[in-house]
Amino acid sequence: MVHEEGDTYVDDGGQIQRDSASLALDWRLTPDIVWSVDTLYQDRKVNGAYYGVVGVGYTPVELPVIDGSRRLASPFSWYGTRYELFGSELNWRLSSDWDLRLSFRQTRQERINRNSVLFTEPDGDYAEFQYDSRGRFRGREWQALLNGRLSTGTLQHALVLGASSGERPSGGTGFDGVLLGMGRLGSGARFEPVPLPGTGAMLRDGMVRQQALFASDTITFDPRWSAIVGLRYTDFRQAAYNRDGSRSSEPYHETVLTPTVAVLFKPVEPVTVYGSYVESLEQGQSAPSDGSASNPNETMPPLKSKQYEIGVKTDHADWGASAALFRLDRGLHYIRPEDRRFTQDGLARYQGLELSAKARLTPAWTVTGGLMWLDAKNTKAAAGVDGKRAEGAPRTQASVYAEYAVAALPGLSLNAGAQYHGSRALDSANTVMLDSYALLDLGARYQTRLGGHDTTFRLNVDNVTDRAYWQGSWGFILTQGAPRTVRASAQIDF
Repeated sequence: MVHEEGDTYVDDGGQIQRDSASLALDWRLTPDIVWSVDTLYQDRKVNGAYYGVVGVGYTPVELPVIDGSRRLASPFSWYGTRYELFGSELNWRLSSDWDLRLSFRQTRQERINRNSVLFTEPDGDYAEFQYDSRGRFRGREWQALLNGRLSTGTLQHALVLGASSGERPSGGTGFDGVLLGMGRLGSGARFEPVPLPGTGAMLRDGMVRQQALFASDTITFDPRWSAIVGLRYTDFRQAAYNRDGSRSSEPYHETVLTPTVAVLFKPVEPVTVYGSYVESLEQGQSAPSDGSASNPNETMPPLKSKQYEIGVKTDHADWGASAALFRLDRGLHYIRPEDRRFTQDGLARYQGLELSAKARLTPAWTVTGGLMWLDAKNTKAAAGVDGKRAEGAPRTQASVYAEYAVAALPGLSLNAGAQYHGSRALDSANTVMLDSYALLDLGARYQTRLGGHDTTFRLNVDNVTDRAYWQGSWGFILTQGAPRTVRASAQIDF
């Protein structure tokens, strides 16, 4: 059971309150059969929250960045979420090589949005609108998995056979708002609350159903060569509805076969070279309902993505490293600049190189680092979008983390980390570019025993230099990055 309340890092109005409770039980029916159940409930509310900053007729990133601790929205603007989960699973060890798993999971989430949108002008003047809407999302999924091992001649097989079925109905209210007032962005203006017009009843707005059959086989040819071969059959159905109960777009029904293939080679024992190809299916997007698109709530068909990757990795007692070249093609969705219509066509192609390494330099020093170079572009899309950088994807990302164990005080470790994010496009047409930024984090961890129990104290300072930066979402919205944040905690293991 958890209760949390207090101020957020947003000064002058930011508050959070959260209550949650969870329970997990398992029962060993026989030495080979275990039945388990788990449940979770959480209720969370955040005051002083806002949806984002939206530019009106200009590039909003022309605004100077504003520190994340400065309040932009009215303190009575808020959003809340209520989440419920229930799951049950039966694990049956059929033999030393085979086991069967049957599971069911159900979720229910309700969101209440009474937060603000700040519509800004180039000189920093803005109008704050508070919106009122509620959404309800449910999920139910059943799954059966059979895992086993067998031999065919000199080949060793690790098999996974499965079936799943699930549905995700969703509902919502209307989406309406009121003008609270006008002011200068970042001034911390305080407007008086205005009665909200109301949203109407909660009505069904969508349904997604999926059934799938899948199988995979990890084949070991000899100590140096192995392969993974998999196939998934998905029956996908999706429908969307208007407030009057009519369908807002034609329902989609599609059956898809998506393969997975990988080949692994060990030239020497600590080194693995691999190549893989994976296809997957994902739910289509829906047009925003906040008025930014000319076709609000229209639902798009499902998307198939394809990923290619070749790489090498090695693991040793004191160090490890990996390198991978990859390409990922995903369906592209965006708001067309010429008519503000939300559409889903073309591809967002991500290709690049990812490097990572970890090393214990001395008994006291451990260093971890990573670097990714990414070429992300829109292709086969409409004019004005085709050939532009994919939204939200920096060309370069890098991180390094170091930890030092203080020999003079056993149990004490000091750490430091830095991360760099290159410039990113806010939208698919690249009319807004967000600047690059780098963050520095510092921390300490002390492990000891108190009262016969293992105890860990932690102190972390994120964004030590208090760097202000913009974050982007939905292809047109700006939000403040988190400011310097100090976190302290203690953990006792019973």
